[in-house]
Amino acid sequence: ASAAVHALQERGRTAVVVLCEHRPVGVLGITDQIRPEAAGTVAAVARLTGAAPVLLTGDNHATATQLAEQVGISDVR
Repeated sequence: ASAAVHALQERGRTAVVVLCEHRPVGVLGITDQIRPEAAGTVAAVARLTGAAPVLLTGDNHATATQLAEQVGISDVR
């Protein structure tokens, strides 16, 4: 299960290990769906403020970076 978790996290997914009687029986990869208007909204706010957008998160860094790239954010912390 740990290899599957690692592989999912490297692809920007949040890994969930499924247990049955305290033993791993599967691993699910979950990701957020970006709304179609998100990239345009991020770009508009950046133009209006003159500031580069920053994504602050407590999520897995690879997951956050993947999502940020989809909406035009390069600074993930």
